[in-house]
Amino acid sequence: MKITRYLIFLLLIISNLVAAQIPEELSDPEITGINVLNPRAHFFHYNSKDAAITGKNRRSEDYQSLNGDWQFRWSENPSERPLDFFQDEYDRSNWDNIKVPADWQMEGFGIPIYTNVKYPFKKDLPNIPDIFNPVGSYYRTFNLDLSDDLKDSRYILYFGGVNSAFRVWVNGQFAGTGKGSKTPVEFNISDKLRNKQNSIAVEVYRWNDGSYLEDQDMWRLSGIERDVYIYSLPETYLAEIQFTPDLNENYKTGLFELNLEVVNPSVKDKIIVEISDEKSGKNLYQESSKCRNVISIKGKIENIKHWSAEKPYLYRINITLDSEESLHYTILAGFRKVEIINRQLCLNGVPVYLKGVNRHEHDMTDGHVISEESMLKDIMLMKQNNINAVRTSHYPNSPLWYQLCNEYGLYVVDEANIESHDMGSWLNDGYSLDVTLGNNPDWMKSHMDRTRRMVERDKNFTSVIIWSLGNEAGSGVNFEATAKWIKERDKTRPVQYEQAWLESYTDIVVPMYPRIPDIKAFLELE
Repeated sequence: MKITRYLIFLLLIISNLVAAQIPEELSDPEITGINVLNPRAHFFHYNSKDAAITGKNRRSEDYQSLNGDWQFRWSENPSERPLDFFQDEYDRSNWDNIKVPADWQMEGFGIPIYTNVKYPFKKDLPNIPDIFNPVGSYYRTFNLDLSDDLKDSRYILYFGGVNSAFRVWVNGQFAGTGKGSKTPVEFNISDKLRNKQNSIAVEVYRWNDGSYLEDQDMWRLSGIERDVYIYSLPETYLAEIQFTPDLNENYKTGLFELNLEVVNPSVKDKIIVEISDEKSGKNLYQESSKCRNVISIKGKIENIKHWSAEKPYLYRINITLDSEESLHYTILAGFRKVEIINRQLCLNGVPVYLKGVNRHEHDMTDGHVISEESMLKDIMLMKQNNINAVRTSHYPNSPLWYQLCNEYGLYVVDEANIESHDMGSWLNDGYSLDVTLGNNPDWMKSHMDRTRRMVERDKNFTSVIIWSLGNEAGSGVNFEATAKWIKERDKTRPVQYEQAWLESYTDIVVPMYPRIPDIKAFLELE
């Protein structure tokens, strides 16, 4: 009898330990997410043209913000986290409150960690130690009108950026898992909603296997760092918009290609495209097309005004999906051409001199949560000091940053959220190919997913003139593959990566901290 009781006791302990461990998908670089929708360009739909022109999501009748106060429980490690907190009947009466977006360390939970090269956890690829890996449990309710005329809509849950990985439940039902701290994750939650009051629960882990690729020299913080919202879609809508501007041979005529993906088009539906001067409002181009699943429109505008950092001239592209429930979309873009001519980076046919800086998303009081006011202060400071270029070191920034760079005129080097510095550096292993994750096929999918999500989200931002594969992560087959994918997906921008050095898979050599004699010697190479 004693043996039986002892065995039962052991089984209970083991089952509790297993339940308390980090979920398996958070220690597997082959899993980049669960139930995550494909990445897409940054845009939103509106119910009127006037609302679309504002560019403010909140002006759409189909948008509902989930920013604000959430109930919150901080646990020092996974074994202490509440396991079934996502159930509506769970007792959260003794929980704290936290604002979203926010880094929980800046709100008094846990401690910020600053480190350059060394990981803030013991290396054990692809695992993260259970002993110290804080978990934030979030919960809130929200109301939705799912009356008869809305019950057939499609509802999407959007997270702009969660550091570092998270799992989400809607009304107690598992919705999915997201990884990658600096790019959006979306879930289709249509089948999990109920009329009127709903609940959402989010479990955020400070570290996961993806943290091996997020070893940037910066303050290490955690939490829901960017906007959270829900939006609805009618039966017919645009799933993707890609606007690609160009210039002809003499750089005087603006050329463009507009590619659209339409979901559930009918024979009665049509697409109307208008391009107007952003300053004067004068309409310069208009075309309508019957709806199909895939639409490609090519056109030109004579005597175009170029976009540059000195003169960031923009045009407004208005797209109307004329269907039973008409939707309106708008994109602000400039016409410019990025080329490498005789080994010189050129913009609009003229060599461009980049006077740039590296910029982290960091605020002394709000951590990685950056306000529009803070962004504008940075831009004004750069402009006052004749800075014309900025590298998003070392991860994709908030979409608002690129919109402001479009408007105020800054060249952007957009960098993928990839750095695995502590897997090898010049001080020890020298990023040797048998050590770096950049040459480890097990991490190919993670490298590709982060690269793809950056490019797809940011492809319509005129200010982005160069793609960067990452920072301080060695070289190897994974970076060769991501560079190849970018060049096939976007033929209008060059690719750079410091660790590629003279390898042929990038277009620009970007040496790390070069001395003047080193630069002179490099320029003398054949």
